[in-house]
Amino acid sequence: MRTLFFALIAGIFLGACGNPPDVLVVGAVEKQIGAFPLEFALNTGILSADHFQIRRFSSEVRLATALAEGRVDAAMLPFLHFAGVDAPVKLFSSMQREGGGIVCEASEFADTRGYHVGVHTGCMVPMLSVLVTDSLRLGWELTEYDDREDMANALQTGEMQALADAVPYLLGYGDENDGILWFSEVLPGYPAADLLATNHAIEHKRALLDEAVEAAIAAASFINAYPNEANDRFLTIYPFSRRAIRKTLTRTWYYTAIDEQSRAFRHRAAAMLGTNTDSLYITP
Repeated sequence: MRTLFFALIAGIFLGACGNPPDVLVVGAVEKQIGAFPLEFALNTGILSADHFQIRRFSSEVRLATALAEGRVDAAMLPFLHFAGVDAPVKLFSSMQREGGGIVCEASEFADTRGYHVGVHTGCMVPMLSVLVTDSLRLGWELTEYDDREDMANALQTGEMQALADAVPYLLGYGDENDGILWFSEVLPGYPAADLLATNHAIEHKRALLDEAVEAAIAAASFINAYPNEANDRFLTIYPFSRRAIRKTLTRTWYYTAIDEQSRAFRHRAAAMLGTNTDSLYITP
């Protein structure tokens, strides 16, 4: 799943960062909600737009490459993009937890044994699908799709018996006969998106990174405690329906600590790729 990324990142060396020294530029993928606490903080004035910017990219691969090249100071991405990769990037903070699952007619995972499952391409959803099917010995046959419309059609035609994705997109598949089985039932508290930062930013913009995390903590506390009130802010940032947003904020949550639960998950996921996460963590 990471072949293209490895091809793009091979040989990249981070030189001097080209972003202004008093501005922290954080990359995020268009329409992905991992950066919502930072977006919320900027939207409400907790963070100043004079010193913090969010730059959008069309894909995880493009964003990961921009981070490795130093075109952004930090990025909201699944950690797996840099697990075992020789790049000057560290895991600075956790951010989004949970939010993925499969849409199908089955009412529990045990009933999906042997399913053909369409999986939206990227990094975390395919890995989560593998971890769930292996953990429960379900024997899923996984097929990755770049295009969500093609994936939805595969479910409608019966080519696929289930679809794996993350909220809010996960809420748009299937019909009245379909429900959602959540990966968090098997992998509680898993990190869906982390704040990764370049070594250059950690050395030269540490105060801005710390300020961003503190702002994210404040925003996340409000979002987690008052999801209905957070809906209006969400609507100004992301092009989803109010219903989808309301449901999304009941299935994903934001927590910045790099705790033992998230460390254990990262270790397990990286081990499946034959690598480890040791080099990702900042050493004292």
